[in-house]
Amino acid sequence: MHEATSRSGECLDLAALWAGFRQRELYVASSHYADGMCWATIEPGKRAVVPSATAMNALERVLAGEPQKVVAADLERAIATIAGYCSQALRAIAYERSSARAPILIVMAAAAARGVSVPKAKIERVLDDGSWLVSVAVPGNKLARRLSPSEWDVARAVIEGKSYLEIATARGTSCRTVANQLASIFGKTGISGCPALRAKAAEESAA
Repeated sequence: MHEATSRSGECLDLAALWAGFRQRELYVASSHYADGMCWATIEPGKRAVVPSATAMNALERVLAGEPQKVVAADLERAIATIAGYCSQALRAIAYERSSARAPILIVMAAAAARGVSVPKAKIERVLDDGSWLVSVAVPGNKLARRLSPSEWDVARAVIEGKSYLEIATARGTSCRTVANQLASIFGKTGISGCPALRAKAAEESAA
């Protein structure tokens, strides 16, 4: 896969990116957000960590917005087991261990793998060590139209994987205020929970 998509300026299909993750051929070594974009450094090459197919499937479903309890019931596993599966799979594909904080690039790739239409990412440049610097627009513009500016700031922070405490600290408010704002966001959008909010943003990113 990566031999065909390793030139600066090329577009990167996110469904193909997820396939590279599943095959342990790609790894997100770092990421950050700036100017409405998610920037990630992706390292090609086989990874030592080998997640089970069940773990990768569970992660894909959770990132795509299915509640862990639904996945757990479907697989006849405890919710804690599903959380463990997700952590195991993330160790194989990214530096982050929590599905709630996984770079939005990975969330969008999981959505694309499940047939959701999402924009392509872009390989901005190939670094000296062969890693790629990849960019993709942070999704959510359609969601933003339904929210107040303050609510959208909070929603965007959730989409970027920030915790309640990080959001509250950045906004100079309390975690309770953040929770109340999110309750309002969920009420306006019909979304239940932060993972579903991230998945919905990815789903609407091509709209």
